[in-house]
Amino acid sequence: MNQNWIGRNKLLLAPNIIEVTTSFNRFSDLVATILISETDIKKRTLILERLIDTAVHLRELNNFNGVMKVLSGLGKSAVYRLKKTKERLKKKHLVRTFPFSYF
Repeated sequence: MNQNWIGRNKLLLAPNIIEVTTSFNRFSDLVATILISETDIKKRTLILERLIDTAVHLRELNNFNGVMKVLSGLGKSAVYRLKKTKERLKKKHLVRTFPFSYF
């Protein structure tokens, strides 16, 4: 492979790969931002539960790219450190996250 997505002219030589990568990064950043920007721990826990449910539904639809976008956002260091939020998760959500192993 020429690995055109790495060189100086990557926007001209591999625009589709650059677009896919940019879209993935933006979406995972959005997931993390949505979760971190909420200051109320109850609301943040609900948001985290919804994001976990979303990842599970995407997995059921075999949308692996979507699953990885959500999990990438949940795996960011700022989200990973939200210990009190994770402690408030219901057991069913903890069990549902086991295959993803981000918690």
